[in-house]
Amino acid sequence: MKALYKTLLEKSKQAMLSAVSIYNNPIISFKTEIFIVNAEIAWTYLFHAFYNLCKIDYAYYTLVNRRKKYTYVENKRRKMWELSKCIDCTESPLDESTKSNLNFIIMLRNEIEHSSCKSIDDCVSAKIQACCINYNYYLKKLFGPKEGLDSKLAISVQFSELDPFQKKQLINNPKLDKTISNFVTNFERKLSKEIIGDSRYAYRVCFVETNVNRPGQADKVLKFIKKTSETEEGINLIIKETEKKKYLPSDIVRIIKNEGYQAFNMTKHTEIWKKVDGKSEEKHFGVRIAKTWYWYDSWLNALREYLKSNPLD
Repeated sequence: MKALYKTLLEKSKQAMLSAVSIYNNPIISFKTEIFIVNAEIAWTYLFHAFYNLCKIDYAYYTLVNRRKKYTYVENKRRKMWELSKCIDCTESPLDESTKSNLNFIIMLRNEIEHSSCKSIDDCVSAKIQACCINYNYYLKKLFGPKEGLDSKLAISVQFSELDPFQKKQLINNPKLDKTISNFVTNFERKLSKEIIGDSRYAYRVCFVETNVNRPGQADKVLKFIKKTSETEEGINLIIKETEKKKYLPSDIVRIIKNEGYQAFNMTKHTEIWKKVDGKSEEKHFGVRIAKTWYWYDSWLNALREYLKSNPLD
């Protein structure tokens, strides 16, 4: 006879696979709400499987003369812990950021249940992605690597291209539900900056357009920055969509002159960047747009350091 925890684990995995399958289905528009319901079921069964394996009683009861008196629901079944109770249990194996993510999912479910919401996908997609990754992580951590869903879940793709203007359009999208937007704001006011920035609370990625000019080069949709010894000591690297500030050569000359280098001029500037090969692509000091070269802040900083060590004549 199959152990109870194995049956619960299988139900949990099926619920999460269903949640992701529906969320990635392009013809379904009610995807976030359906995902949340199925994901909550998946996590609940995952907890029940873990507690059953650890012989932790996850049913509601009261002690009467030192004996357990269980609470029953319909069909005379014992009332089992819901997800919020599973999370709050002292034996819960979750880290704080994952707990915050699940509490967000639970409270969002309650918000949707008690109000009529419009489009909410763009408000919560990072939390949903984190919820999936967290689930797979704990699935393997608690029950072994073989239980992971990595091979069964693929990244979803879309027909439309991402362009620099989409972010602004999404933020100003009149279809975004104000109730949910306010809920997200109020929920995150109670969280620490560390949890808000943790990928286990909200998983954010940066899409990078990659040009391949050699056979055999992979064209991956996502690029990730590898961890180094400098980032391993608890430093969270949050990738944000930013546009670097650009300076014309005349701007550079004006800024440096205003900092006290009165002898600095366009000729001196040209001499210096040629001497240090400032326009080398490897140094990332600037960029050529059409026929015009623009400098970045990184060049300004490098130029300041150069002038400290090499006084102008």
